[in-house]
Amino acid sequence: MSHNLPLEEIIRLIEEQKNLSREEIHRLVQQKIQNLGGFLTEQGAAHIVARELGVDLSGSTHFEPVQITDLNPMMNNVSIKGRITRISSVREFQRKDGGIGALRRIELVDETGSITLVLWDHATAYVEEQNLQVGDIVKVVGAYTKPGRNAPVELHIGNRGKIEKMEEDEKIPKVSKKFTPIKSITSDSNEVSIKGKIVTVYSVSTFTRSDGSEGKVASLILKDEENTIRVVFWGEEAETIQALSSGACVEILNLRPRQQEGRDLELHNGQYTVIRKLPNEECQNIELPEKQYETQEVRIKDLQPGMKNISLIAVVVGKESPRTIQRKDGSEGKVATLYIKDDSGSTRLTLWDEKAEESNSIEPGSTIKISNAMAREGYGTDQPELSLGRYGTIETINSEMSPNMELSTPIDSLSESSSSVIIQGKVLRKDPLKEFTRKDGSQGKLQALIVSDNTGQVRIIAWDDNAQTLSEIQEGLGYEFGNLTPKTTEQGIELLFGRGSYVKPIELENIDDILMTADTLINRPYNMGTEEPREIATVQDGEFVTIEGTIVKIFEPVIYSACPECNKKITADNMCEAHGLIQEASKRGILSLVIDDSTETMHCTFFGDQVERVLGLSIEDLEALKEEHSPESVQAFLDEKLLLTEIRITGKVRLREEMKRLEINVSRFVFLNPKEEVEKTLSKLGTPPE
Repeated sequence: MSHNLPLEEIIRLIEEQKNLSREEIHRLVQQKIQNLGGFLTEQGAAHIVARELGVDLSGSTHFEPVQITDLNPMMNNVSIKGRITRISSVREFQRKDGGIGALRRIELVDETGSITLVLWDHATAYVEEQNLQVGDIVKVVGAYTKPGRNAPVELHIGNRGKIEKMEEDEKIPKVSKKFTPIKSITSDSNEVSIKGKIVTVYSVSTFTRSDGSEGKVASLILKDEENTIRVVFWGEEAETIQALSSGACVEILNLRPRQQEGRDLELHNGQYTVIRKLPNEECQNIELPEKQYETQEVRIKDLQPGMKNISLIAVVVGKESPRTIQRKDGSEGKVATLYIKDDSGSTRLTLWDEKAEESNSIEPGSTIKISNAMAREGYGTDQPELSLGRYGTIETINSEMSPNMELSTPIDSLSESSSSVIIQGKVLRKDPLKEFTRKDGSQGKLQALIVSDNTGQVRIIAWDDNAQTLSEIQEGLGYEFGNLTPKTTEQGIELLFGRGSYVKPIELENIDDILMTADTLINRPYNMGTEEPREIATVQDGEFVTIEGTIVKIFEPVIYSACPECNKKITADNMCEAHGLIQEASKRGILSLVIDDSTETMHCTFFGDQVERVLGLSIEDLEALKEEHSPESVQAFLDEKLLLTEIRITGKVRLREEMKRLEINVSRFVFLNPKEEVEKTLSKLGTPPE
């Protein structure tokens, strides 16, 4: 520090900067002591003289180290001595004036404590110029202190400072390398260092950040004596690891564990990460896995959850555009979905982050090759799905390599078991676009089409934004509709045009003959009409039926937190698999009851808004009822409200294997007025009511 400079060093600086003789400087110092009553030392008086003359003492090269524990913010011309424990890479940045700056951080320790040394601009090169490494003893001169980012004080070197390597000093604690076994690393681990053999190195991928700048990422797989782990390098370090090869023995210091939802634990580089090759004998006990990371070429029907490094060729039959999600850790990501088919089946391919953006250039009907994907449990289905992250690749290939299959399905072959349906046909009728108001006040849209090929005809239904898409097509023209979902209704098979569906015009050679071969046009407009109720004893699994009877048992409703976009149940930490972190979850209910029509009983399950309608309570009021009253009181309320009430229910019958019984998932319902029902029955029999 400048105020600790020896007297001779101060005199030397005054001589150099003010061109005064030593005798004159001594005279000024003695005069200052006399003027201040003789209480100053010569060193203190020389400091005052220098300041009054405007002498800059910060340029002193005198080395008188200060202990780290004695450093405080806003000190100048500081000199310390310490051992390097960590060295960061150089980070470049753009200054306000448009110039490029650079900084690097070094962690230092002495016998009293530790501190961060920040090197600016040209000072960042001291590390390479003097081959500084972790464990070296250095002296720092001409530095200054400031309040730190994460500590009370930091040390900085600018234009006048300097850092030099020194001889070993036993007083300063040594740095001991501590490597963490891979099996012991968790997502909650602090910064870790590992040592092992490289299994494989993946090439650099580039991506565009949200600010338009280009980023780089690459990774390698490292194995220690027992386990393997992926290590991810961002920025220029992604290029650096390309010089490494399989089998190399390395140590990688200061890595950060990271685990995203649904992915394996990874290690990521940070500003202090160092990777260094070691002699092969230091890894002689490590054996590399054989063929563990070779690509598996599979077909969709062969997918099993947990499979990795998957490669397959498929045709895109639908897509969902990229959307932004918020992850559990608060960071933002992107996700897109492609619906794909090969000759063995169909599934979904989810693309994450920079790969999601690549889906913009892939159109339905394209043949794609997917490499290094991972299979996982399907979302809401038994069929496994594929996931493609930053290490995978996807490319459009020549259509001649397409799987040998018929993409479009004849209408007369449709069934509810079909998936990702594609049909080609003529639009025979387009119903008017319906607009309506939902119970919650939101506006909805509905569009229905009748489409025919030379085998039959089918209704296609779309809601809201998808309804708007279908409303723009024209009657009498040929179209291809892709990624449709079949549903069994009381009117037969219908196709749902959803978020991942597409439509495009096509030329049909026999378009003028299609109406003639479709013997009976579906003339009924789309509505929620009813059919004659069936006896419960006659219904079968998989049927879409209407039944009616008396409510003989009510079960206490269940309330759960759901994603407001897809209405699916979310996890305890507010995560939706499809939409990421949910800030404000919605509440939804499930209610089961039993009805009896004298031929048999049937369990019926109501979902969402139907629960509110059947109980005449909002979900908030229902939740309050359950919280404020005992289960016995809630059951008494339900019995009083619904027990022995007559009801007509329409829905899909399903077999509950674990219960060995049939149930109905309710699509719609209506409470019956006994007097009105008697009058309807008498009217059908031709008997006037009394």
